[in-house]
Amino acid sequence: MNPYDVIIAVFNDHLQVDAAVRKLIDERFDLKQFSVVGKGYHTEEKIVGLYTMGAA
Repeated sequence: MNPYDVIIAVFNDHLQVDAAVRKLIDERFDLKQFSVVGKGYHTEEKIVGLYTMGAA
């Protein structure tokens, strides 16, 4: 992807967004290169990383 590529996805709930973000992470997407925007959700999450059983 070049710096001007944009992909937009719409999800029905937070669980679907969470699953999509985890898949992007599994595929080695850089977390600094995408944003999640929501409506009606009143918390802020900052993903700092995910750990697997073997990573600790």
